[in-house]
Amino acid sequence: MTFAPRSAALVKKYGAKRVCGGGLLTVAVSFGGYHFVDVRTPLAFVLLLLLLQGAGMAHIVAPATEAMMATLPRDRVGAGSSVNNTVRQVGGALGVAVLGSVLASSYRAHVAAVVEQLPPDLRGPASESVGGALAVAAQLPGAAGAELAEAARTGFVQAMHLTSTVSSSVALFGALVVLRYMPGLAAPAEAAPLTTAEPRSTGR
Repeated sequence: MTFAPRSAALVKKYGAKRVCGGGLLTVAVSFGGYHFVDVRTPLAFVLLLLLLQGAGMAHIVAPATEAMMATLPRDRVGAGSSVNNTVRQVGGALGVAVLGSVLASSYRAHVAAVVEQLPPDLRGPASESVGGALAVAAQLPGAAGAELAEAARTGFVQAMHLTSTVSSSVALFGALVVLRYMPGLAAPAEAAPLTTAEPRSTGR
């Protein structure tokens, strides 16, 4: 809400290529920042990373949409808007699915050793998510519950680090593609040179 309306001024000054490329680089940096997050990181640092990521996305979506819509003839604007929304929603769904799978599989791998020591009926909830593992840990007595809770928290953080690496790599690749192939700032039209009209012949 804060940065997206102001991206138009940056596009006018620097061009959509630099603005979108810079936004993707900002998103890549924000994902890279999650490598500094652990189980004791203050919430304010996570909020700062989310703010940085949101600022980067604000300089991607609006300029990219404008750049695409500007290339369409007036009678195709409606169809172009529909295709843009469809591609964005499908891409978002695929991204959530792929990154969610990476996060879940990495988390299960990190807690597998501790989960195998649990009763069979508790292994499923503990290995599905960190929330399920903490709920199971609250039911276990003494050291067993503390061990599961610590393994779940640590495993989730390590899985988040791997997922953020994948996300940052994708964002960085997107920035390179944009900076290489997206049209840049159009060069200003040169003024036509002034010419002095030649005198008409009088026929003399």
